[in-house]
Amino acid sequence: MKKRVSDVSLFLLLVVFTVLEIHAQYDYGIHDPAGIVSENGRYYTFYTSNGVEHAYSTDLCTWKRGGRIFSSGFPSWINTYVPGFEGHFWAPQVFYMNNKWHVYYSCSTFGSCQSAIGLATSTSLENPVWKDEGMVVFTNNSSDHNAIDADVMRHDGKVWLIYGSFWSGIVMTRLDTTTGKPIDRNDLHYVADGNPEAAFSIYHGEHYYLFFNRGKCCDGVNSTYYINVGRSKNPAGPFLDKNNRSTSNGGGTVILETQGRFIGPGHFGYFAENGKEYMSYHYYDKNQNGMSKLKISTLSWHDGWPVVNTDFDPCNPGPVDDCAGVENGTAYIDECGDCVGGTTGKKTCKQDCNGDWGGVAFEDSCGVCAGGKTAVLPCAGSIQGEEALEFDGIIENTNAGYIGEGYLNLDNKIDACATWELCADIPSHYTLYFRFANGGSENRNMFLVVNEQEPGSVIEIPQTGSWTNWKTVSAELELRKGKNRITLIPSSSEGAPNIDIITFSDEKLHRCESGIITKSKGKAKFTDMRCVEGVVSFHLEKEKPVTFRIYTASGRLVKKLSVKNVKKGMNHLDLNGVVSCTGIYLLFIYENGTDIGLRKMLNIR
Repeated sequence: MKKRVSDVSLFLLLVVFTVLEIHAQYDYGIHDPAGIVSENGRYYTFYTSNGVEHAYSTDLCTWKRGGRIFSSGFPSWINTYVPGFEGHFWAPQVFYMNNKWHVYYSCSTFGSCQSAIGLATSTSLENPVWKDEGMVVFTNNSSDHNAIDADVMRHDGKVWLIYGSFWSGIVMTRLDTTTGKPIDRNDLHYVADGNPEAAFSIYHGEHYYLFFNRGKCCDGVNSTYYINVGRSKNPAGPFLDKNNRSTSNGGGTVILETQGRFIGPGHFGYFAENGKEYMSYHYYDKNQNGMSKLKISTLSWHDGWPVVNTDFDPCNPGPVDDCAGVENGTAYIDECGDCVGGTTGKKTCKQDCNGDWGGVAFEDSCGVCAGGKTAVLPCAGSIQGEEALEFDGIIENTNAGYIGEGYLNLDNKIDACATWELCADIPSHYTLYFRFANGGSENRNMFLVVNEQEPGSVIEIPQTGSWTNWKTVSAELELRKGKNRITLIPSSSEGAPNIDIITFSDEKLHRCESGIITKSKGKAKFTDMRCVEGVVSFHLEKEKPVTFRIYTASGRLVKKLSVKNVKKGMNHLDLNGVVSCTGIYLLFIYENGTDIGLRKMLNIR
């Protein structure tokens, strides 16, 4: 029940809600069904009705009318947020959390965004004792969205409320998993526009999917409702359709629209059991003057996108052939569109590390996804992002999925930069691969400057959906023989991505010898050093005065120490007590009065 409805349609819906008691699935009259849930061998769905009514079934075919959450009157708080409300609740959603059933219900009036979503809880659906938990979210006539059509999605320990209809579209906000209410009502993510409504979100495979409706609702045979979908690697989007168009910019892949007598399908709901996946929704029956009814179909997946099977009939499942033609067999269509399992002897295809079903990309020895559609060659060597010689930013390890000890988080300033050193055996054309994460709202492109020859080339750094989703981008560059300085500088006011690791596939390219800097004759010579349990060991070829500088990864000087005479041979510097906490530090050792020295990244545990 949404922004527009005809008086005739409203009358028909009210009649349906009051007279139907027991009917088969293709006769059961409801509107805006919640996603179907089960408890103790019964299936339940709630729907638009007076008092928030539900229906139940034991076989998904024969449905019986159940009770109401508010059997007499409704909570008085509603009058504060929705003046004129008369007890007809819209589009409830049911969700189980913390050993309680949560039913989110909508209160509004037609054509208005003076609306609110409330919450009622019960430990049982079969023998419910409902407790009203009050207002969850609300909108008024100055709001840019509408607080109706609630859905709840949970994954990876986080719970989201998705809601909205017309106006600026569908929004999402995080819920507190204890109270079932928003952590911050003002923290909204706008995920679909173009007059969408009836959202439902799930996590499936490696994507979050947002289902929603567009078109005209609630007008019987004149309804034009249809169901769309978009997907994202991030629970709050952006959600993209098959053509990579955002659902926040008119995008959405249509998965179900009017077919024959099934007019205006709407209000997608999802549930799965015993290896089968189902979707519930309502439609307007052309053969019965547009009466709104419940329908259940099955879902399969092709190339990571849902496909609806509208031929499924829970009232007459009968013996069916699997995709291999075996009666009641267990073969099925996998994500690559192949018939697998059962008598086929074929195994289902899997997603490669690039996310392609049946792809051949693989994780190489540097931990980077190579081959397949990535266009990345297996690495011959690498240098960590946190091993930059100079940088504006900090070293972090707070996000998941990085390789090594951490990653480089550059400052979000257009003049921030980071520099690494690579050595080439011969002057030539080389390819570098930068592993990055960009969970921002826009691309974060970078200038790639070689040996300080500005302005350099531009590397396109697209969004990755989240700061835990790492991707790889390549860059072509000319390097001279010997040492080369590779510098990245943001070209966008959005700032820089996080840089995890830089890899290269050419064996003529490698990391420069760790810490050794070119010396002139007669000067003290440092060789590579190591750090074990806070003690740094290094070799000095000649006794000389030396200065030690220790910096935090963010560039703050922690300690400066000058020693007049450091002996020839192996030396040891105990940093225990000098560095007071664990973390990543930079150690610089220089011969006094020169730029000759050694530098090393230390991970103090």
